[in-house]
Amino acid sequence: MSNEIGLAQARRILVTLQRDLQKITERDPEQEVRGLAIPAVDAAISAVRNAIPDNAVVARIEDVISPEAIDTGEPIRAVDVLLVVTILLAAMPARRDPGPQVWSPDIPRPFGQ
Repeated sequence: MSNEIGLAQARRILVTLQRDLQKITERDPEQEVRGLAIPAVDAAISAVRNAIPDNAVVARIEDVISPEAIDTGEPIRAVDVLLVVTILLAAMPARRDPGPQVWSPDIPRPFGQ
């Protein structure tokens, strides 16, 4: 079993993170990411970065939650993570529109049934 994620799952992760971080930062712009959230957010962002490795923008983004940042004791602000998540989401390739689905007698299971 591979740890790689696809683009659709990467997009879902980013959208979920963005939505949650927006809610958090609206209540408290200085809110910090702490505790169990740190490895979870780090794993999610790393997985997304691995899903789009050839993107020049993504390649320039440094780890928000690096061991060095944690060792310095510098707080990891939710607003900083939100900025990175928003940039990663914008860097995602556009979704391909599969176009209209057409029934054909040559397709045994039309419309994904």
